[in-house]
Amino acid sequence: MAEDIIYRPREIYEKMLKRQVHEGAEEYFEKLVKEAGTDVTANSIHVKEYLKAKERQDANVKEQKKFKIIGGLLIFAMILCFVLGIIFLIMHSNSALIAVGSILLVVGVVCLVLRITIIRKKLKELAAKIADMATEVDKLLQICYADMATLNELFDWNMPQRIMDEYIEILKIDPYFKPERLQMMMDKYGLEEETDPFVSVLGVTSGEINGNPFLLEKVLQHDVHDKTYTGSIVITWTTTHRDSQGHMVTEHHSQTLTATVEHPAPFYEAQTRLIYLNEAAPHLKFSRYPSGVSGKSEKEIEKYVNSKSKKLDKKAKDAIKDPSSNFTKMGNVEFDALFGATNRNNEVEFRLLFTPLAQTNIVEIIKKAEPFGDDFVFVKDKMINSIASGHSQHFDYSQNPKLFRSYSYEDSKSKFIKYCDDYTKNLYFDLAPLLSIPLYQMHKSTEYIYGDNYPSHMTSFEHEVMANSMDESLFRPEGSDPSLPLVLKQTFSKKSGDNSDAVGISSLCYTATPRVDYVSKYGNDGRWHEVPVHWVEYNEIKTEKTIEVGFVGASNKSYLSLLNGSLKKDFVEGKMSHYERGILSFIDGISAFGKVKKEFE
Repeated sequence: MAEDIIYRPREIYEKMLKRQVHEGAEEYFEKLVKEAGTDVTANSIHVKEYLKAKERQDANVKEQKKFKIIGGLLIFAMILCFVLGIIFLIMHSNSALIAVGSILLVVGVVCLVLRITIIRKKLKELAAKIADMATEVDKLLQICYADMATLNELFDWNMPQRIMDEYIEILKIDPYFKPERLQMMMDKYGLEEETDPFVSVLGVTSGEINGNPFLLEKVLQHDVHDKTYTGSIVITWTTTHRDSQGHMVTEHHSQTLTATVEHPAPFYEAQTRLIYLNEAAPHLKFSRYPSGVSGKSEKEIEKYVNSKSKKLDKKAKDAIKDPSSNFTKMGNVEFDALFGATNRNNEVEFRLLFTPLAQTNIVEIIKKAEPFGDDFVFVKDKMINSIASGHSQHFDYSQNPKLFRSYSYEDSKSKFIKYCDDYTKNLYFDLAPLLSIPLYQMHKSTEYIYGDNYPSHMTSFEHEVMANSMDESLFRPEGSDPSLPLVLKQTFSKKSGDNSDAVGISSLCYTATPRVDYVSKYGNDGRWHEVPVHWVEYNEIKTEKTIEVGFVGASNKSYLSLLNGSLKKDFVEGKMSHYERGILSFIDGISAFGKVKKEFE
């Protein structure tokens, strides 16, 4: 798609980009297969053998469960027969009932014999067969993995990104988020580095659209506020009174007493958002939220628009009386109603951005249910545009090679192509509201003079991403609740030679201690009762570690080769290090960065 400007983003995706990326992913995958020398035919045969063996194993496991159920029923029947038989024999003198009791005892004995002979033997046979088959199935699976070993090694970070890049000329995605890119974003556009100690960066992707930078980040946000805990008890009492006939009647009563208490507790939320920086309409501010009309019928949308239009009319009339408001209703009522953004502060710049074509594009994205519809929040704060969509909250943008590795050629191919399709679709439709505005693409970023001296080789974003990707046990404070996430935050960074950074990582978590509060509640029995309410006391706990982070280049295959070779001892089989997108991190003190650089060179 070699266009300098994408005028109709949704149409371009449906008619061209979707197919191009899918076919490109298929072609890319087959090139990897050819490079790896994977014997597809042999793998297909081996996979079929494995699946057949697995099917037989599953059938035996299913049969084993069936016989365990039968055995359990026989034991239950035996106990029931023995109990009833003894009762009939002891409690009754009637000859017929004695005969029934005797028969029940005989049936109980038969159930016992069946359980300890036939069922027991069958279960023993099945257990042995399942154990033997487990060995066979594992052996066949290892053969399948051996077929795919060279291909699995070739899967690398950012492959889906490279495929997408090839078909969108105006989009350029960086290999990693570089300090010079961040500095430009801060100097020119006023973007602030994330310094909140309660926010940790989990993933980051940077790039540009026709020279205008963007950043896709996933962050873990942490907050502490009161949590409500509930407890209850059931009380009972009796009352007596005379009925209409003068008799004393006793009544039993019960009541559930409920109590609540509030105590501070940590709360966590992962959020993905796209930040796009553009100098067009530099004073404009607004925010809009999903309208909820995606997938609705034209009649329902029309009703929604008419309802919103009346509110917009009132807002426009009120604005005339209010000197502080300059709101003016748009000529395109459907756009104004569906897009919203009625808190815009600059009508001239708003109209400069949202031309008739831009309005048409936005409305088309909002009204169509596929692929995602109106699931996005769009906030503009001068030159900073932020998009947070519903679909991106549930998608993994990591491009981790592990997502594509498999024992099966067909399974691996399906995973790879589907991920490439989904990666493009999710990222493109985060960009779509921005691509809908032609002026954003036409506006070229003014020249920026890049420096060559930055305090660190990598950005704080990448430092935190790498820390969050390492083994959690390296950072978890002793005694902290393992069910709670860690909030990892960069505390300092400095260049440490070999193009790497020494980075301080603070790890924040909590101890969790069970507590009980007793709350007095008055019951309908006329007494006070203590209702226990169980809650958890959270106390903050922190540790700090130093890690080394730097760009080493090369490939994931090269890293795995070192991990299983010359650096296996240094990295303790990977638990002390992490590699992705050409970036390497490891716990400080290993002093292996220079070794890795030398090996890769």
